Amino acid sequence: MNHGIIDSSDSWIMNEESKAPAFVAANAGYDVWLTNTRGNRYSNDHVFLNSKYDKVYWDHSFAEIS
Repeated sequence: MNHGIIDSSDSWIMNEESKAPAFVAANAGYDVWLTNTRGNRYSNDHVFLNSKYDKVYWDHSFAEIS
């Protein structure tokens, strides 16, 4: 499950466990993978690039993160 722009994987678990999409799928027997792409609180700590100042941090396409 991948989140929308400027969001995080939290969006799939932010509800009661019986209603949150990630838990519903997991409880139904599916393998659930929650991803985080660049630009959210889980992905801003790059090894050497700063998301606020380095334009190359944002130089990627959707195909590269899929």
